[in-house]
Amino acid sequence: ALFWALLLLTLARPQQSLGEKPRSKEGIDILLCLDTSSSMEARDLHPNRLEAAKTVSEAFVKSRPEDRLGLVVYAGIALTQCPLTTDHQTLQLLLKRIFAGITQRDGTAIGNAIVTCVNRLKNIPGESKVVILLTDGRSNAGEIEPVKAAEER
Repeated sequence: ALFWALLLLTLARPQQSLGEKPRSKEGIDILLCLDTSSSMEARDLHPNRLEAAKTVSEAFVKSRPEDRLGLVVYAGIALTQCPLTTDHQTLQLLLKRIFAGITQRDGTAIGNAIVTCVNRLKNIPGESKVVILLTDGRSNAGEIEPVKAAEER
């Protein structure tokens, strides 16, 4: 009888909730906006510009444990790779998987990338919202001028 009781208990998989951890302070909402155009494969940084930007981004993510972070990648178009999250391990994993050409369109559409970031941030409550633009060049693609996109609210 004891065997069957323990077997049923094991199959039921009882779990205990440890509750939610209260956050000690408010963080900042930060979107990393990473250029993945073919020019990021230039080897003037070791091993190339894109890998250098990814390394710096990974270190930045590790240094911001209280903040919600997200990732937008862009070249000819902009794509949200990771929405704002406190799951920094997943963000780190997604950063490692970024490669030049991931958007399947070449060019540097900085304006489109900024608008994508602004649209991701504008309906989120809170005062502290930041976009960090990582690029190696000037805008040469897209429909929106970077300065005009930066003025969007």
